Amino acid sequence: MSAPISMQEIQREVEFGFLASGKDWQGNWTTIEMVLSKVFPKAKKKKKKGNRSTTKPAFQYLKRRDGEKGSFEGEDCKDLAHLTPNNNKKQQPLHQRTSQDLCKVLKPYFKEHQLDLTLLDILIEEEVNGEIFMNLKMNETVELFPSLTFGKRKKIILIRDDLKYKEEKGELIYEENVEGIDSEPGEEKSNQGQLKAEKYRETFRKFGCKPKESNSYLWNSALIPDDVPLQSLLIPLHYFINEKIDEQQIPDWIATNAMPFIAACLNERRNGTIHFGVAPFETKEDYKGSVVGFPVDKKRIIRRFYHILRLFFYEDDFETVCKCIRQPQFIPVTFAKDMQEFSKDNLFVVEIDVVPCTIFTEENVFFLRQNEGDDAKKKAAFFRFKKGSNEPIMGTAEDIRNYMAIKSKISTERKTHEEKPVDIEFKENLRQKFLDLYSAGFETVKEEIHPVLLLSPLDSNLSDEFVPENFEFLNDLDPSVVFDFDFCDENSKGMYQFVENDQEQCLKVLTTDAFDKNSQEFKKESFSNMLDDLRTSSIKPWIFCNGYSPLLKEPLKRLAWKQERIEGYKEAVRFFSDEIPPGRAIVIFLLFSKNYDILLDAAEEIISKFKGHWLLLAESEEIASHWKKELLHRQCVDKKALEYRCIIGIPWKHVNLMIKTVTGAKKQSKCLIPTAKGPLCNLREKFKSELFDLSILSANECENDTEIMNDREKRKEQRKIVEEDFFKGAPVTWWNLSFGEDHVVKRSIHPNLLEKVKLACSKSENEDENKVSIVKLFHQPGAGGTTSAMQVLWDLKDEYRCAVVKKISELTCEQIEKLRNYEESETPKPPIILIDNSDEEKVITLCAQLENRARIASRRNEDRCQVFCMLLLCIRKPNLPSFVNKGSVQLRHELEKNELDWFQEKGDKLQKQFLHENGVDPQLLLSFNLLKENFNPHYREQIIKQFVDNIDNEEEKCLLRYLSLMNSFDIDFQPVPVSAFDLLMSDTGLASQQSATVSSYGIVSQMRRKGWEVHLTQSLLVLINRSANVKYSGQLKGLYIINQLFAKEIFTYIQDKLKWKTSKMMLDFLKSPMFQCYNKSLEVLHKVVRDILKKRQSLDDQKREKFSPLIMDILAHEDADRAGQVLEYGFELLKDPMVAQQVARLYYTYKNWEKAEHFAKIATGLKPDNSFLWDTYGQIFKTRLKEMYMECSQNGTILSAEEVLRAVSLVYGAIEKFKMEQITCEKEYYSKNNDNGYFAEVVTTITFLDLLHFYPDTNNMEILRRFLVEPHFVPKSFQSSFPWVVTFIKSFYARTSFVMRCIDEKISQLKSWQYNGLLSSMPDQRKMLFDLKENLDKYFGEESNDIPALDSEEQTIEFVRRRIRKLSGSSLKDMIDLRTDDDGRQTLQTIESLILEKVMPHCISLHDLITLIGACFIKNLNRQGQEKEFRNILRWTSQAYDMANSQKENHIYLEAYLFLVLFHWQTENRTVYANEMCPLQQVQDAIKKWKLAFNKKYTRQKDDINPYQRRETTFFYLGKGLKFAEIVYYEDLFIDEYGSRYLRSGDSIWQKPAVRSRLQRIQGTLKTNGIEVLVPLKSSLGNVNHVTIPTSLPISNRALWNKKVFFFLGFTWSGPKAFDVSQDNIDATSRETFGTTKSSGLFFRGAQHRQVSSDVITNEEYLKKLTKLNERLKKIQELKKLKVTSREREEIQMEEELRKERDELIRRRDDFLSGTAAES
Repeated sequence: MSAPISMQEIQREVEFGFLASGKDWQGNWTTIEMVLSKVFPKAKKKKKKGNRSTTKPAFQYLKRRDGEKGSFEGEDCKDLAHLTPNNNKKQQPLHQRTSQDLCKVLKPYFKEHQLDLTLLDILIEEEVNGEIFMNLKMNETVELFPSLTFGKRKKIILIRDDLKYKEEKGELIYEENVEGIDSEPGEEKSNQGQLKAEKYRETFRKFGCKPKESNSYLWNSALIPDDVPLQSLLIPLHYFINEKIDEQQIPDWIATNAMPFIAACLNERRNGTIHFGVAPFETKEDYKGSVVGFPVDKKRIIRRFYHILRLFFYEDDFETVCKCIRQPQFIPVTFAKDMQEFSKDNLFVVEIDVVPCTIFTEENVFFLRQNEGDDAKKKAAFFRFKKGSNEPIMGTAEDIRNYMAIKSKISTERKTHEEKPVDIEFKENLRQKFLDLYSAGFETVKEEIHPVLLLSPLDSNLSDEFVPENFEFLNDLDPSVVFDFDFCDENSKGMYQFVENDQEQCLKVLTTDAFDKNSQEFKKESFSNMLDDLRTSSIKPWIFCNGYSPLLKEPLKRLAWKQERIEGYKEAVRFFSDEIPPGRAIVIFLLFSKNYDILLDAAEEIISKFKGHWLLLAESEEIASHWKKELLHRQCVDKKALEYRCIIGIPWKHVNLMIKTVTGAKKQSKCLIPTAKGPLCNLREKFKSELFDLSILSANECENDTEIMNDREKRKEQRKIVEEDFFKGAPVTWWNLSFGEDHVVKRSIHPNLLEKVKLACSKSENEDENKVSIVKLFHQPGAGGTTSAMQVLWDLKDEYRCAVVKKISELTCEQIEKLRNYEESETPKPPIILIDNSDEEKVITLCAQLENRARIASRRNEDRCQVFCMLLLCIRKPNLPSFVNKGSVQLRHELEKNELDWFQEKGDKLQKQFLHENGVDPQLLLSFNLLKENFNPHYREQIIKQFVDNIDNEEEKCLLRYLSLMNSFDIDFQPVPVSAFDLLMSDTGLASQQSATVSSYGIVSQMRRKGWEVHLTQSLLVLINRSANVKYSGQLKGLYIINQLFAKEIFTYIQDKLKWKTSKMMLDFLKSPMFQCYNKSLEVLHKVVRDILKKRQSLDDQKREKFSPLIMDILAHEDADRAGQVLEYGFELLKDPMVAQQVARLYYTYKNWEKAEHFAKIATGLKPDNSFLWDTYGQIFKTRLKEMYMECSQNGTILSAEEVLRAVSLVYGAIEKFKMEQITCEKEYYSKNNDNGYFAEVVTTITFLDLLHFYPDTNNMEILRRFLVEPHFVPKSFQSSFPWVVTFIKSFYARTSFVMRCIDEKISQLKSWQYNGLLSSMPDQRKMLFDLKENLDKYFGEESNDIPALDSEEQTIEFVRRRIRKLSGSSLKDMIDLRTDDDGRQTLQTIESLILEKVMPHCISLHDLITLIGACFIKNLNRQGQEKEFRNILRWTSQAYDMANSQKENHIYLEAYLFLVLFHWQTENRTVYANEMCPLQQVQDAIKKWKLAFNKKYTRQKDDINPYQRRETTFFYLGKGLKFAEIVYYEDLFIDEYGSRYLRSGDSIWQKPAVRSRLQRIQGTLKTNGIEVLVPLKSSLGNVNHVTIPTSLPISNRALWNKKVFFFLGFTWSGPKAFDVSQDNIDATSRETFGTTKSSGLFFRGAQHRQVSSDVITNEEYLKKLTKLNERLKKIQELKKLKVTSREREEIQMEEELRKERDELIRRRDDFLSGTAAES
């Protein structure tokens, strides 16, 4: 008795039969029962054993009647076609149906006639129900379907007529379940997602195609057929087979097992692939395979395959079979990194494709020959596939007969599928579709891309958990910009709130109105700043396109939006499309709901801007159908592109997982940082993201990555990866340091550097002046400086907050302060901030900003820091100085023995790992080997030649040439953006290029083109690093040569091979396609080129080279013309005024005056508010004048009158430009001080006066002096000159006096800016001032106190003033310095007498009066007598103060205010001078006016937040003596027992007994703010007035506020201040006698300056020595002609040395006259 067959089995067989014929089964069990009873009359319904259900019976005796054909195949299937569920119940007539029901009926007919199904949506939207449709007229279709052609509209009418006819005849098939045919796609996705969690899902090789080089299968990954092959014969069927078999038997095993599958495919006319080395396993849902692989002999397998193929197939069929199969393909099997150690052989999966094209197979049947019995007779075997399976099975005779009956139908069906496009719907691999569009087919992103997100509004019915559970990927995508079309309400929980709050990301919120130039918010300046910020900021912009409630912007309807906001949106899109490199944008539309009408309007603009670089993600067709229809209707895209770029049907949860996998996102881990008291605190992710300029080092760095740390294999793999990357040349990472000395050797400098950093964290060099400690690490390129610096941070991360500056911006200072103060209640420890090879100007600015922040912070009582912040500066220099100060460390290209031993041991270990196939070839670890070879130049040459010669691709050669050029000459060694090379590496770039592939089974793929960087050859990859992030540029990835030493070596080698000079290499680069397309990568490239052209290298003496390394190289090996050509082309390319400045500097250096002036004029025209550019302009005239002087001085040339006039013009031009420099520099409030214009003007004047010595009428010094100082004396030759020339020359005295006074006041009254010499040395301005004064005194000073008889009193007074100037009485500081000269007091007395006798009786000026007061005061300083002179001082100071307040004085003399307050401050000892002293109210007014005058004189000083502010100096303090001894000069506080002075700084100086014994403690009340003291002053009559004076430093101790305090009173140049404020009033016992200070040679006025180059400072000294040397050389030439004595022979032998001495003298004189060029 036959076994009963269950209902489920029967139904499955029926469904298979329909699928085999390309149709969908839509019936039910009732229909099947009816057919069974008809076909199998003897069948009986029987209950299966153990099955209690009566609704699911089993059948017995299912046997076909005699003469009947196959059961559910062939003709019987036709009998089933019209038996549907609709036949068993009464159906609703068409004219009574609703629009939705009507469309269900119409759908299969529209499909059959190839009409777009979106037309059905129009019927629903237009409410066309059954009644309207059945009465539809042809002319009405025009209004209903205006875009359709006449033919398609006619088809719809014909369909309507056909439906009418069938309904009347009762033949109409009602498709009630059309929408349910595609059953539950979400369930399948869920199952696939589950598999992905278990195994890696591999992607099939493209059917019918050879594998690409990148094709491989991951071992143990899953191969899952995505499509149901039964739906179409063209969709390949996949069959997996794997067995453990001997390697020698594999070829025969493959060939033998392939034959049944091939035969089955041929007979079924079905495409198929058999996979050998893939183990099959079946689940309830899918047929899957697991990649195993096996070793293969490719040639042997192919040979045996075709041999056995001929044996198995009959001769008549063999040729046809060969045409229908593809040669076996071998796909490599790769291993995961943690499994590579188990792979000893190369494993492959072998695949054979079968394509039974009808043109070859016709209606043939394909049999296999098989042996039958022992007699070896051949039997014909017939194979088909087991129903519902991929397994080929041998058919019986009955099966053959059945097949013969239907083979014509199968062949016809195959031919039909081949001849027309496949119109059936098949299930796509949506994941692969996303990979093709997003990552160019790779499993992870391997190239530089810039995602742009457009978010539709969210559905209002979504739960609160929907967004957090599904959209973590928004942050993982790292978008360049997000356009959000949802309305942002403060109470809503949208995508923005999720990213900002839940994911704790820092976002830059904007609205489209900010881009609209017609909006009320638009301001040109702020708009430009916004765009600059968007270009450089690391904060991601989030742009709300339709409403943002915090800015009171309500959402608009579609029409209003298009009228009011679309322009701003378009401008934003244009901006980002211009900024993102072409071809690297990925626009992603995310549709969350059907509410996207405004987004549709916006899509057209962005799709047109980013052609071919977009995709759409939606969870269902229901949401996206309208979107697709509208884009087609608007003709934004073609239908094929739309279908491929819309990824529809993946649940958001799966999208989230998919994108996180592709982007390689990791779960965020906690960042722990130490607090001042010791415990660690958690740095919140949101707060951390706001510190985007800093890379914060966590105290648990690396340990917080639990995914790696908790998995031994992953940790092992991580160790291997980061080690190889580091040794190849990648920057050191915290992972390297976490693995200790196995990865990173601690250099010999480490203990010293670590100790210096610790010491700097506890105290600064000058606690009063500097709160920012600095330690410098100077290192040669590639010596390991960055690694050593990061090692220090790693060692201190548990004690201090540590961070690395990623880039320096305007916000960096604020971010460092935030890090310092985070969750600190009391005084925080200073954070340790590493700044690695950053721009010098930016570093200096940051230091100044931090110092300013420290001053502000110190005003808070809770912050009593000694060190606000500690900066570790890592400075790369090719030439290190011979010595450095105590706060610096050097690291050279020299390894010590223990370091070399470590590298040798590590190299041996790496070699062993490589030999055991568990590591990389050590020869590829160039950076490691460079140190291992101790920077051996021979090693560099050898290795560079090896790898460069292996590069054959011309584009790669060009890339390496340009990259080595940039990296060789870029001081900062900046990475160059990958995308900057796009146009170079491809003829047309990446923009709008697609890779289209048409498979043999009808799928069209438009995979995004892979970036060229993923195809680079191994030889090039060894030499470059392509993973670097580009500073100041957001998402750009960079390329750079692994080491700057290698870069220079590569450049030199390529240069030698091409036989090109450097200038040709540079011009070739500047003319390359890289500069032809504007975007953000080009901006970075421009910056690199700009630095290469203008940035100068610091020398070992901390001075700078004249030009950039590139220009210096061209000048050294070529000439100035080539250098100028490069600079000029660079300027034309960049249009940068600072590059134009370099062109001008080059040309004036090489005496091309016309071109120099031309480019200087261009530079100042482009940027007129830059003082350094004006300096360069002035230097052209000054240098030209200097060249005239040097030529005359060396050759003794006599000037003509024309040459003197030309010289006058040069002087005039120079002075005019330097005046512009002076005016401009005073307005540069927020940049470093540039006082060079003052010095350069005086030097120019001196050079001209020295030049006049070579003119006959002025070669006599006395005549020249008379010409300069006497109003009416004019030399004879000048009498015929232009009047303006004489007037101009005679103005030199007044002008130089003014300029010298400005210089002297700035130097004396303001402290040097503390960061002037931070990274390079600055000239000694005091020395320069002294040298200039010495020169000017020879021309304008008077040598005698005897006054000659002059024509007028005015001339007499001017004579006295010139004499006082010569006696160093022109400034207070000069007179103070006179005290240390042996005859200094006598000189001061002379100055006083001259003024009293010759000036005072007539017309005394304020300057004269201040000089008189200064001379009398300094002469008597520290003296307790001199009653008369003290009373005179009181009278003169009042007079000077009155004159200063008059409107007559243009120049601000701060001395007038200083002297009044200094001498009229009420003290107990001064009550006897009540009649001479000013009222207290006048003193109070004077203090206020003093501060105002100071701020007016030094405008940048009035801004307390100005980081470039220079603090005022303090000359005097109130002491304990009487009269003049009651005033103490600051430096007199530091005199040792031998009378020598020493200088101290910091608060500790006030505690010294010698200091406390000299100074008077003043009582006052500290006001509430801690920055002012209220001081009571008692008059001679006993009245008490209160004066408020500021404290020198903010008093943060609130316990002192509003209490009595004591302090020392100092008189700064901005007013009196309270020093050393405390409640301590203990005086040290004084044992000193207040008298004249002891003389000391250490502080002679300018004594140290006279010892340096005194022979070149003045024209007389220089000419004297030059003449002497020339005479000796001339005498030697004469001696050579004579017979000489032994002494004369020795003189002759001195010739070469004398020539060198003369050349050196000329060079030093030239340097002296040239040494005033501003460093810019």
